[in-house]
Amino acid sequence: VYQWIKDLKSGQIQAKRLLLAFLIQLIEDAETYLKIQENKVRLEEQTAVEQYWYGTLFPRWLKQPDPKFEHWKPKLKKEDLPQDDNFLQQMADRINQKQDGQTWRSFIADFSMATDLIVSYHQQKSLCVQLTTLSEEHQGNKYHNWQETLQQWHIPRGLFLSYNPSKTDALNRLVNTVLMNSDSCPDGKYKRFDA
Repeated sequence: VYQWIKDLKSGQIQAKRLLLAFLIQLIEDAETYLKIQENKVRLEEQTAVEQYWYGTLFPRWLKQPDPKFEHWKPKLKKEDLPQDDNFLQQMADRINQKQDGQTWRSFIADFSMATDLIVSYHQQKSLCVQLTTLSEEHQGNKYHNWQETLQQWHIPRGLFLSYNPSKTDALNRLVNTVLMNSDSCPDGKYKRFDA
């Protein structure tokens, strides 16, 4: 990461909102991961989604080559990555308000692992969720590529959700679908729904 930002001055980094947010998140993740490795923080005391992130996915990303990294890092540097932060935040907030509802959002999970949200509910078992506004007939290879990405990262459970943002109940339908599948989706399954 240092190699591709070392030529940027601090003012340039601060002017790039997404790049700065990514770097802050990466530093915080690395610090937490190191504290866990040094037994200063117990992984078992973290939430289910934090355990999955810091115990499985983040170390995996650090240790194995990321085939998408070369693709997304220049886009991140140019701020050329679309994100519906507001909608995802609303969805995460609704899930977190539920008893036992937990979410985790990460740039690395999003850009490298095709995961907008990592969600856990009653079973305390993480589910990787990808959202799209494309209807099934316009998704093309997106679902297939998503499934391959999850398999490449050895992510055992995933949910691919397409939705129409103009529907007034879209958020509620997505939250309910995610929570239901967080508890019911078995390992080795990559489900797809139109919500």
